[in-house]
Amino acid sequence: MRDTTSEREYDSRFDPAFQPGFEPADDDFAGLFAAPGPDEAPELAVAEVRRRLVDRFVVVLWVVGGVLAVGGGALLVNSMGGFLRADSSSSFTFEYQMLVMLYQLSPYLITVGLATLVGTLFLLAVRWERRS
Repeated sequence: MRDTTSEREYDSRFDPAFQPGFEPADDDFAGLFAAPGPDEAPELAVAEVRRRLVDRFVVVLWVVGGVLAVGGGALLVNSMGGFLRADSSSSFTFEYQMLVMLYQLSPYLITVGLATLVGTLFLLAVRWERRS
């Protein structure tokens, strides 16, 4: 397991640079911490540096947020109309249970939809700040 050199014995399982008694040659670490010069800097295309501001994920979030907000509002209006049309002499039916559930669920749908739309605006604002 040990490599023997003329001067020192090193454990072959580990890099000799991290073992006691190792003395690097002058050229071993010469370019390790040096910053690249202007002619050595990699040329990046503008498309690689600038990410797209709006991608497919943001568009899907806009669609989902809009559907939730508009759908929640439509459910709220529809359930309120159902309560107004309800007959006071009718019994506790499945339709009434659905009206109550939709009436209670619709404000949350509107809130989540609007929060999604506002959240994507914040996402776009953060991406816009990183661009410049």
